[in-house]
Amino acid sequence: MIQKNIFTKAFTVITALALLFVASCDKSSSPTGPSTANALVASPTSVSVLVGSTGHVTISSGKIPYSIQSNSDTTKVRATISGTILSVTGLAVGSSTIVVKDSAGASTVSVPVTVASMVASPSSISVVSGSNTTAVISGGTTPYSIQTAPTSTVATASINGSTLTVTGVAAGSTSVTVKDNSVTPKTVTIPITVTAAGGGGGSTFTTAGTVAFSSNVSNFSANGIFNDATTTGSGAGGFRMDTTGQSQLVIYGYKYNSPTSVDLAIIVFFDVAPISAATYVYPPTTSKFVMISYAPALNPNSSTSESYILSTSATATISAVSTSSAAGSFSGSGVFSSNGVPNLTKTISVTNGTFNVPVISGSGPKQADGRIEAIVKRMVKVQH
Repeated sequence: MIQKNIFTKAFTVITALALLFVASCDKSSSPTGPSTANALVASPTSVSVLVGSTGHVTISSGKIPYSIQSNSDTTKVRATISGTILSVTGLAVGSSTIVVKDSAGASTVSVPVTVASMVASPSSISVVSGSNTTAVISGGTTPYSIQTAPTSTVATASINGSTLTVTGVAAGSTSVTVKDNSVTPKTVTIPITVTAAGGGGGSTFTTAGTVAFSSNVSNFSANGIFNDATTTGSGAGGFRMDTTGQSQLVIYGYKYNSPTSVDLAIIVFFDVAPISAATYVYPPTTSKFVMISYAPALNPNSSTSESYILSTSATATISAVSTSSAAGSFSGSGVFSSNGVPNLTKTISVTNGTFNVPVISGSGPKQADGRIEAIVKRMVKVQH
């Protein structure tokens, strides 16, 4: 039998991590082409390394084992692959493109590599207006300083030690150039993209997503553009964040029955490596695990927090994922919780679960200010 403390911890993890994902972004990678189940995916999609240092890229999808098909400049970069990890070592300042193929020979992915005497990680920044994100500068001679500031109407930047902090001001594109303290300064330029804050009006999402499943409690189907401020209709979207040692992908699906009744499904994937196409389970047996919750007929205007948590067992398979989309399937079983108190006599069994959603990337939470976010915030508060 599921113990109450285990259930409560599971619920807290699900909702807390879900809230973190309505966030501004640290876009460490970008789509590598059509997101299909068989297309190879590289994460991150490009690499910047110092001369003499090594960077790593995770390859997923396609058919393993993977191998290197080509290296456009072996005088600049040495590349090797072991399992799913592509390792690239900088030999001289310059660039190269590594092409990895799968064992079927039908799928490849190209990974651009830049070798420099001074680099930023990540090499480009995407941030939501009103939020901030960071990059780490390495190489060259400290202290570092900003040589060319970003356009102030789009973003601002500051540097403390080796950490560059960029704050989004308004939607647009700009860049910042950092220099070192050498007699002949070395520089690195970091492109910056600022997007409008997500949530109100659903401005971040421009394409529709779907989340659907069957269960003994009720069937659920959300299909539409995610709009965190709406009180009608349905929609679905995904939020992804990759940080050192921890990555998460959270998927929301909502369906308004009326302005005072909304069905909400939350699926959260966890891993120590960037989220990739794979199978995730609960209870955890590896670093890849998933938590799933379903709140039917919840009143967004009340203080009540009720939902089913698939804390008995859950399995979710990501068939394709990138920084712009995610698709897969899920199933599992669990129990009901009312204001944080589990009711073990009310159970749920979920089958035929599917999702196919647009994804935005983020790092760092922003205050919940939309209706869907507010529901999740309320769920978190109940647990504390």
